[in-house]
Amino acid sequence: MTQERVFSLSWTKYEWKFVLLHQIRTIINMCFAEGTIVLTDNGYKTIEEISVGDNIMTHKNVFRQCVNILKTETHNELLEINAMSFYRLNCDKEQEFYIRRLFRYGHKWIRAFHEPEWVAAKDLDKNCYLGYAINTKEEIPIWEGSIDNRWGHHRQVNALKPFLDNGDFWYLMGRYVGDGWRRDDASHKAIIIVCNERDLISLKAVLDLLNWNYTEVKEGSVKKITIYSRELCEFVRRFGYKAYGKFIDNGTLNLPVSLLKRFIDGLIESDGCYNKKTNHWHLTTVSRTLAISYCQAVAKVYHSPLKVNMCIMPQKTTIEGRIVNQRDMYIVRFKKEPAKQDKAFYENGYIWFPITSISQIQAQSPLYSLEIQEDKSFTANGAIVKGL
Repeated sequence: MTQERVFSLSWTKYEWKFVLLHQIRTIINMCFAEGTIVLTDNGYKTIEEISVGDNIMTHKNVFRQCVNILKTETHNELLEINAMSFYRLNCDKEQEFYIRRLFRYGHKWIRAFHEPEWVAAKDLDKNCYLGYAINTKEEIPIWEGSIDNRWGHHRQVNALKPFLDNGDFWYLMGRYVGDGWRRDDASHKAIIIVCNERDLISLKAVLDLLNWNYTEVKEGSVKKITIYSRELCEFVRRFGYKAYGKFIDNGTLNLPVSLLKRFIDGLIESDGCYNKKTNHWHLTTVSRTLAISYCQAVAKVYHSPLKVNMCIMPQKTTIEGRIVNQRDMYIVRFKKEPAKQDKAFYENGYIWFPITSISQIQAQSPLYSLEIQEDKSFTANGAIVKGL
């Protein structure tokens, strides 16, 4: 029988030095590059923005507290991992992922999977399926209203609270995230949603059902719908600012499935489309964080495989005779009904996605890792990974 050495005060100083160096090297090697997005109970943050005390989503689909952050300057070999729903996960080769390994059996070569396990990035291959934790909460956000300081008054206004369990309200919020912005002047506060003639009918129908006042103005080839409301202008701050800074906040991701579905409907109608040939719904956005948080919403509602692709765009383009700046685009595709031929699959609160490529990349610095209370894991760009 093989004997394993345990910690002992009788070890020599050289044995202690070897063990400590090995542990330090292992910890340092389990790291991610800047820009990696982590799911917290306060929305998505880049890994460099995480603070001790933040509550982080773990591989058990719960939120645990971050108790330590390791930042290291390193020149170790890094790997870039791309999977069906994960884009550009740049990490050290020793970083561990929560995976299930594909195998086949029988004369019909039936597909099956081993139980979940932790595997280092250097040992991953295309038979490994990365785990994706799904938000299982179903709760209505708490909204305390906003303060109205006009005309020397100081009063709390909370006219939105009765609408927070209304699917039409969340459909409108989806339309706002896709094609809206807020007007935040000192004298006039409003949200503005832009749409074409085709989508105007459904938008106005929802506004009429909510019994909200609005103005409609034609501007070029589109219509601008303006809803004057100081409180609504404050409420939509949760979704970020400008097209490249939009995201779906955790309060929205925590919604009951029926309400989150209506939010997705609104977002698709403003920034998406349906492809009859492939039976896929598409969403296009210039916000990487919106693409990742949208994947979480779709996974929760439909338990369906999805794909994320990045389109690298020229820095300049011409629109209606004007030269304008443009950003890279992210395209998310999914089917509302899973099919037998799908490579990814849902099981027991997780979706498992196949790896599409693994490549060595130039070393980046600094790198980060997180120590999470109890579960020792977190999500990186959606994938479940091991922390310190």
